[in-house]
Amino acid sequence: MNGISPKIIAKQLCRHYKTSLEDMDTSLQVSIQNLIYIAQGWHLALFNEPLCYEFFYAKWTGPTLRKGWSKRYHPSTIKPSHIGVIDEVWKKYSKFSDLHLFGITVKEDSPWWETWYNLGGQHRRYLQIDENLLRRYYIGIMQDNEAATKNAPVL
Repeated sequence: MNGISPKIIAKQLCRHYKTSLEDMDTSLQVSIQNLIYIAQGWHLALFNEPLCYEFFYAKWTGPTLRKGWSKRYHPSTIKPSHIGVIDEVWKKYSKFSDLHLFGITVKEDSPWWETWYNLGGQHRRYLQIDENLLRRYYIGIMQDNEAATKNAPVL
C-alpha cells in the first residue's frame, strides 16, 4: 500500500492550525480535506507516488475522500517527503478561506472538473479521480511556475 493514512495527514495539518481532529468545525474539516487533496497532487507530481493511500472521488461538493478520516486506519510510516509536502502545502495554501480552497480544487480544467464534467462524474454518486490526471495537472502547475520564474525580470 503506497502512501499514508489521511488521518495522519489531517493530524499533521491540525498541528499547524493548533487544533485536533475532534475539535475542528465543519469549515476547517472542508479546508483540511482540500489541503490533503492539493498535497496529494503535489506529492504525485514531485515523487510519482501518492501521499495518501485513499483515493479522491469527484462529488458535487468537490474532491472527496470517500471515507474521510475513517476509523479504518492502517499503520503507516510518515517519511520526510510526506512531512515536507504537507508543510509546504500548508504554508502556501492555508492563508486561503475554505471557499477559496474549494475554488482552487474545482476550477475549470482541474482533475475534479475533468472527472465531474468530462468523464461523467455528475451522473454517479462517486467517481474516482485518476491519480495520473492529478499528477499531470500538478506537473503542469510546476512547469508553469518554473517558466514564470525563468522569465521574471531581474531586479
